[in-house]
Amino acid sequence: MFRRGLPTRPSASEVCQRSKARFLSHLLAATGLVIGVLAGAYASPASAVPTTCQATNTGTGVSNGNLQTVINAAGSGATIRVSGTCTGQFSIPGTGHATNLTLVGPATLDGGWTGGLPGVGRVLTVNSKTTLVFFTIQHGSVVGLTPGVGGGIYNNANLTLDNSAVSDNSEVGGGGGIYNDGTLALRNSSVSGNEGPNGGGPGGGIYNDGTLTLDHSSVFRNESRVAGGGIYNSGTATLTSSSVTNNSNFTGAAIHNSGRITLNRSLVSDNSSGGDGLGGIDNSGTAILNNSTVSNNFGVTGGIVNRGSGTAVLNHSSVSGNRFGAVGGGVYNAGTVILNNSPVTHNSPRCCAFYFGGGLYNVGTVILNNSPVTGNSATKGGGIYNAGGTATLNNSPVTYNSADITGGGIYNVATLALHNSAVTNNTPNQVAP
Repeated sequence: MFRRGLPTRPSASEVCQRSKARFLSHLLAATGLVIGVLAGAYASPASAVPTTCQATNTGTGVSNGNLQTVINAAGSGATIRVSGTCTGQFSIPGTGHATNLTLVGPATLDGGWTGGLPGVGRVLTVNSKTTLVFFTIQHGSVVGLTPGVGGGIYNNANLTLDNSAVSDNSEVGGGGGIYNDGTLALRNSSVSGNEGPNGGGPGGGIYNDGTLTLDHSSVFRNESRVAGGGIYNSGTATLTSSSVTNNSNFTGAAIHNSGRITLNRSLVSDNSSGGDGLGGIDNSGTAILNNSTVSNNFGVTGGIVNRGSGTAVLNHSSVSGNRFGAVGGGVYNAGTVILNNSPVTHNSPRCCAFYFGGGLYNVGTVILNNSPVTGNSATKGGGIYNAGGTATLNNSPVTYNSADITGGGIYNVATLALHNSAVTNNTPNQVAP
């Protein structure tokens, strides 16, 4: 693995030295702004294959040790069996060449990068419909090259990765593992250990500007200097029974969404910020979470940041155990957030400065339906800090939260409506001021 180590989470003393003003100015200036597939379940298919590259067109019988030669000679709809480790830079031709190719491993495509600058180039460029089955795509680097995007794969067509891994690639402009400008589907696959110098550009794992689908797949231990340590989405993305975990960000979040993203039965967990990053999800588009979990993330905000232009809807989901360094341990909202049967629980500050809104910090419009806020903590507004806009709670109790100063349950200086929603058993008080 040719990548520098992930940044460690800052110590308690380091966090305490950061002023509240720095945290808030960073966040507010930007505002107007299962799980077992999960990372450990996928084993690289390359581990059992021979080291010599061999490619065979199953239709014509043509076989060659040069994979690119076999690809170039293939007709539309061809299946190519590949074995061993094929080293170099490969491309699937576009207009005027074969389409709908299927490459079947187990095999490894290795870009040959062993560190240093400039990079050796991208491992795979896809310009027509392609399916890869049982492949590892590794050791590509476009650092110092133009364009510096998509260290492992650049997809400009329709690509499916099935039981495959994209790992240990490097970029500087975006998409350390994969840069998608077309249609990309991952099934039972993983994207891990991708980054760039000093963290690289947006989308350490995947940069999506097209259509992205993850099914029983995992995005883990990728890194971005800016936005989207795991996934940067400005197109349309759907994650089903998938995970985004243990990614690292400096100023962004594990998932950055400015398009439309839907999570079904998926997990966003244990992502961290080495600087002024934003934890789990940073949304300025439309985010829909169904039966999903956002937990144990750490940043200036912990779980979800929903910016002024953003709409986030959580259905039968949970936001829990996140840790934060300024405001909004579970959810920071400046746009519109609707929680349906989605509890916000046990979110807490990282250390010892001034922290507001342990469960939820609101300056927009937030509606909770059958969604309890329980066991959160902060300096003010242990459960909810309603600083502006409107907060409406329907059948959503606020209980057993705590604040160091006041507003153990709710600290409210805006518009608050409680409908059949008890605020009880909070400390030191229920609602303030």
